[in-house]
Amino acid sequence: MLVPSLIKQDLPHLAGLAMSLYVALLTLGATLAAGVTAPLVHSVGWTWEPALAAGAMPAVLAGLAWLPQLRQHHRPDEPDHSLAGESLARRVWRSSIAWQLATLMAIQSLLFYSVLTWLPALLQEQGLAPPRPAYSCRPTTCSASSAR
Repeated sequence: MLVPSLIKQDLPHLAGLAMSLYVALLTLGATLAAGVTAPLVHSVGWTWEPALAAGAMPAVLAGLAWLPQLRQHHRPDEPDHSLAGESLARRVWRSSIAWQLATLMAIQSLLFYSVLTWLPALLQEQGLAPPRPAYSCRPTTCSASSAR
């Protein structure tokens, strides 16, 4: 959640490109995790816990790479007085655009995660042997990047 604000702060002239790259890499990471977990379980003989832990390793490495950022203190040059009067939180709760956007994102997430959760089980029920149903998540996850 902080990366978009850091991109806008540190790369304002490349915000579009940087955000596109950020979303593409997030999607690629989710796709790789979905595509690697089942093969690790079935071919290596792991249980699902270490297979998921292996998929979490890139996130751990990324977190370690971000540690130097904690030393830098980014403070605005001058306080933002444009929010005087009604608080920002109150304005957001009363904004119809904010509610429409939140509803749209909730429906999109519900649809995506419903397909991602149930598709392998449905395919297995139709006769596909494991781990083939898990492989079906890769195209589903990849297609999410084009929907964003």
